[in-house]
Amino acid sequence: MNLIIKHADKGGATVVWRRDLYVSEAEKQLSDQTAYTEPPIDPASEIQILVKKTLTTLVSQIHLPELAKALLHPCLQISNFYLLPKFTRLITLSSLVSTLPSFIQDTTHFLLIENFEFSENPSALTLFTMDVTSLYTSIHHHAVLAAIRYYRDQRQDPNIPTTTFIRLKELVLTQNYFQFNGRFFPPN
Repeated sequence: MNLIIKHADKGGATVVWRRDLYVSEAEKQLSDQTAYTEPPIDPASEIQILVKKTLTTLVSQIHLPELAKALLHPCLQISNFYLLPKFTRLITLSSLVSTLPSFIQDTTHFLLIENFEFSENPSALTLFTMDVTSLYTSIHHHAVLAAIRYYRDQRQDPNIPTTTFIRLKELVLTQNYFQFNGRFFPPN
């Protein structure tokens, strides 16, 4: 079949793409070297060894129960990359939005808006939504881990040590490879 049929990410529409255009768009996004780098081989076996070694070490140090070893699947599978098309009724909508006074370019722009301040007073809050582009590849792993460490250290019942929890989260963030069209991509 030379067609890709996907649900749009919003609005309940179904979008039909020619396969060559779908692949071309995916390749365009994946060619962004600041977001993706391509390893020469399938990294699944190396990831499996790293995860097994980490879990074995954490169990032997009694930071995790013996049952944690059962979480290892004998055959690691790499996730598949796919696109969710955006669907708008008006093709020119995106060019019009950036001219509106309510347009927010990015997080920095949002935080610099005049008179913006955080408030815990519910009557002073404003509800809004934003559509974020490339959210996952924009996440700074060290900042995420620092935030997790901070909040984990605040908890009352530290069953799993913070260092153990951070190490497991670090594996998820840094070893989350995916594949597209026979090629493999790790997060940067």
